[in-house]
Amino acid sequence: PALVHDTASGNNVVFYRDSGNSNYGTARVISISGSTLTFGTAVVFATVQCDYISADYDASQNKILIAFRDDTNSQLKGIVGEVSGTSISFGSAVQIGSYQGYRTKVAYNAAANASLIAFSYAEGGGYSNYPYGCVATISGTSVSFGTLVRIESSGAEMSWNTNVYDVASTKNLVAYKSGSGGRAAVATISGTSVSWGTYVDWTTDTTDDIEGVYDSSTSKIALFYRNNSQSYYLYYVVATVSGTSVSFGSQAAAESSGNDYDIAASFDSSVNKHIVTFTLDGGSDQYRWLVEGTMSGTTMSFTTKVRADNGNNANYDEGQCYDPVAKKSLLAITDNTTTTAYMRTYTASGNITNLTATNLLGIASGAISDTATGTINTWGSRNEAQT
Repeated sequence: PALVHDTASGNNVVFYRDSGNSNYGTARVISISGSTLTFGTAVVFATVQCDYISADYDASQNKILIAFRDDTNSQLKGIVGEVSGTSISFGSAVQIGSYQGYRTKVAYNAAANASLIAFSYAEGGGYSNYPYGCVATISGTSVSFGTLVRIESSGAEMSWNTNVYDVASTKNLVAYKSGSGGRAAVATISGTSVSWGTYVDWTTDTTDDIEGVYDSSTSKIALFYRNNSQSYYLYYVVATVSGTSVSFGSQAAAESSGNDYDIAASFDSSVNKHIVTFTLDGGSDQYRWLVEGTMSGTTMSFTTKVRADNGNNANYDEGQCYDPVAKKSLLAITDNTTTTAYMRTYTASGNITNLTATNLLGIASGAISDTATGTINTWGSRNEAQT
C-alpha cells in the first residue's frame, strides 16, 4: 500500500489493491484522533488489477497523484485524487508512455509545483526494464505527463527504487537497484521536462527493498535497504545532494538480527527521528519490527528494535507516512495469519517542542489574575524576580 498525508483536509489516505474485490485499486481516508483511527468508505479508483501503487500529495493543487501498473496489460497509469473530509473522489486514469513498466514511485517537487514519477520501463516494447522518469502536472482532476527520459544509457536495468524530494536543493533523488548494486541520480525539473545528473553507485553489494526519506533537520536523505551481501541485514546510507550531484557517507547496518525485508520509513519532524519498519524473517515466524534512527552528519544511530505488529505471525507489506497534525507515524501492515490488513499509529520517543518566539510571548515576573493586566518579560529580556 501507499500512505499519504493530505494537508488540506488534515487526514491521511491509504491506496491499495483490494484482494477481496478483484485486486482493484482502492483508497480509504483515515482520520487520527489520539490513538484512534477512523476510516472513510472504501472507494475504487481503478477497476483493474493494480500493482506497484505509489502516491504523493501535490501542495500546489491540494490533490494527490497516484501512479500504478494496470496488470491487464502491464502498462503504467496515473490518476488524481481529491479528499473532502473523510471522502475521496478521482479523475480519469491516464496512461504513461506506450510500453510496459513497473515499480512506480511518485514524489512531489514543491519548487516546480509538479511531481516526478520514477519507474522501470520496457522501452521499445522489449523485455528489459530501464530506469526512467517523467514530470506529472495536475490541472483540476486531470494529469498530464512530460517526455519520458531515461536516467542512464549504460544498459543497466532498474528493479527496486525510491524517489525523494530534497527540499534544500529543490531536486529529486532517485535511488535504485542497478544490476545488483545501489545507484542514484539527481533529477532536475524544468517545466514539464526532467534532466538527470550523472549517476553514482553507493555500493556494489546486492541491494533491494530500497526506501528513501528526507531529513529536514540535516537537509540530507537517508536510504534504507536490505543488503543481501551482508547477511540480508537492514542497512542505511546518508545521501547529500549538491546541484546535480549526490555524494554518500559509508553504508552501515541499522539492524542486524537477520533477514530484514518489506522496509518502510517516514520522518517525524517533531522529534527529528526516522521511523523504520521491517519484517524480520525468523524462519518459522515473520513479525513486524520498528527502529528509530537519528542522523548526525553522514552517520546514523538507532534504537533497539521493538515489535510493531498485532502479535500474530506472518506480518508483511510496507506502507508508512507521518501525520504532522497528530504528530504520529501511521503504519500499514498485512496480517497473513488472518488474511487482513490493519493500521497502527506510532509516537516517536523524544520531547516535542511547540514553544517558539512567535507563540510564547515571554514570562511574567509574578502571578497575573485572569482579565487583569500585568507585565511580561519578552524574549531576550531579563526576569530579575525569578532565578
